[in-house]
Amino acid sequence: MSAASIADLVRQGREARPPVHVSEELVAAHLRAWAERDRGADPAAASVDPDAPRHGADLCLVVAVCAGDRTAVLTLRELGSRAAEAAARRLRSTHVSADDLAQRVSELLWTGGADGQGTLRRYDGRAPLGPWLRVVAYREGLRMCRGRREQPDEDALLAARATGDADPELSHWKRSAAATFKACFQDAVASLSVHDRDLLRRHFLDGLAIDAIGKLYEVHRATAARWLARTRAVLLERTRDRLRQRLDLTDAEVGEMMAQIESRLEVSLSRVLRARP
Repeated sequence: MSAASIADLVRQGREARPPVHVSEELVAAHLRAWAERDRGADPAAASVDPDAPRHGADLCLVVAVCAGDRTAVLTLRELGSRAAEAAARRLRSTHVSADDLAQRVSELLWTGGADGQGTLRRYDGRAPLGPWLRVVAYREGLRMCRGRREQPDEDALLAARATGDADPELSHWKRSAAATFKACFQDAVASLSVHDRDLLRRHFLDGLAIDAIGKLYEVHRATAARWLARTRAVLLERTRDRLRQRLDLTDAEVGEMMAQIESRLEVSLSRVLRARP
């Protein structure tokens, strides 16, 4: 895309309401990365016209979000929630709530892509952002509906792991074990310092990457990465300790339960952090 075209996109962002201020270099880099992923996905496919019309204000908002701009992140979260609500109404399913779908859409936008980069980085501005988000939400809602009809209840599976019982029919004890597991995790999150909870919230709820977290706290990215890894390890260890105290389980059984939470850490943390003020 030509320099003049990039400058026009940035101008559209600055004239938006509210305005979005990003540099031409960031917009160009975002589009270059998108084009490289597009070619990598199907090298034989003809590339999209690089000078095709684009929605500059929407593209600048996405670029600002990817750069860690706090205001842009909050704006996108609101747009994602609206898209999830619209998709949930359209689906009319008892299997998927608007809140669950909004959470899943957020995860998909940030980290849910096949390359681990998130669907958001695939937005190139050729479609308006609102309808694009509604398509993402609706498709994900359909997948969630299919998955929840086909899979046993999550609490049933969790309790079955705790007891070594593959039967998903829940006894009173199994329900209690699943509830205890959730309570232990929630208590462990609550026991973290304000700084550590805020760090997790920035990463798992706001979707800030390590570089953006480093800028936010004015530390090197390596320091931010160490903080995040340490907080994650402390959270898991405190959950493990609480499970040992509250349930009469062997170390192996506690290990199985911890494997369950580690495999769903982002989802579990998002739910707990979203529920806490």
